[in-house]
Amino acid sequence: MRRTGFGLSCVLLMTWIPIAGAKSPEAKSAGAIAEGQHLFTQNWSVQNPKLMGRDGLGPLFNGQSCATCHQQGGLGGSGKAEFNAKTISIESMHLSARRLSKEMVYDAVRRFHPGFIRADGSLSNALPLAHHGGTVAYRKSQEALVAKVPALFSDNGGATNAAEVRAANATPILYSTKTDFYEATIRARLFQRNTPALFGAGLIDRVEARELRSIEKTQKSHPEISGRLATLADGRLGRFGWRANSPTLLDFCDRACAAELGLETKRIPQPKDPMVPGYRHPSFDISDAQIRAMASFVATLPAPEREIPTDPERLAKVARGEQLFATVGCAVCHQPNLSVAKGVYSDLLLHD
Repeated sequence: MRRTGFGLSCVLLMTWIPIAGAKSPEAKSAGAIAEGQHLFTQNWSVQNPKLMGRDGLGPLFNGQSCATCHQQGGLGGSGKAEFNAKTISIESMHLSARRLSKEMVYDAVRRFHPGFIRADGSLSNALPLAHHGGTVAYRKSQEALVAKVPALFSDNGGATNAAEVRAANATPILYSTKTDFYEATIRARLFQRNTPALFGAGLIDRVEARELRSIEKTQKSHPEISGRLATLADGRLGRFGWRANSPTLLDFCDRACAAELGLETKRIPQPKDPMVPGYRHPSFDISDAQIRAMASFVATLPAPEREIPTDPERLAKVARGEQLFATVGCAVCHQPNLSVAKGVYSDLLLHD
């Protein structure tokens, strides 16, 4: 995973239909930006789908508002450890039976946790653990999974310190089950990712694809550290999200509304409670106009600026350090500038 100097890390692949009539966020009016800030800080509430035609917040969500997790260093910043996004990922599975079948595989995974079975019936190897919402049965099943990790978590859900984060990430979760027809062992792991800061996102959104392609081509002469473009299923280049799964800031906001707040959009379904597989959302919770306004606001968040010392001795050390940073090869990946994104110190490529 790569993290940029602005705090944005640089992928969920899916067939993507861009928001109808979408324009670049920076072209929006002051009114749209103000509306976007209001939506970014608004505490969303649960609604009655039968009366309202939508269910609002949730049923699974990580915070009541975008600002809940994006607040360190100012509105739009990163989040504390308690807001880390947690995911259980299956690394390997061993299943033995006289006559092995696909149904046995699905049954074993479902017993581990039903959330690994998608709403369409397909199998996933990753299960996001929502911080809030869900039925009592869902909360208990999630707590049982996390309890298998030998790390200490605080009451608010976050790891107590950095060492606990490393312990949780490094220690496998082992699960075994036996039926009359098969025996199965699953090895999984808990991963945590910090809420990325959004400062300077509008500038990153304006970096042209041709520049990223040029960087990728140049880096091939550095095979030990060369990065690759996050090319999505529709051919566009990803640049936002933990693994650059969103090609534009608008797409990023669209996905975040659904994944983090449970606000279903016209393109992205809200996360479902696996304990209620028959639930179907009647409509969407947030309009395209609102998502565009939110992206317009995020695009105005200022990028961090370097603080250049005035003391001659310190200034000389900084200049010497900057020279070494370039000559030893750090700047190959941590590029100081990408066209309009000055001070980004990233190439926006994937390196892991």
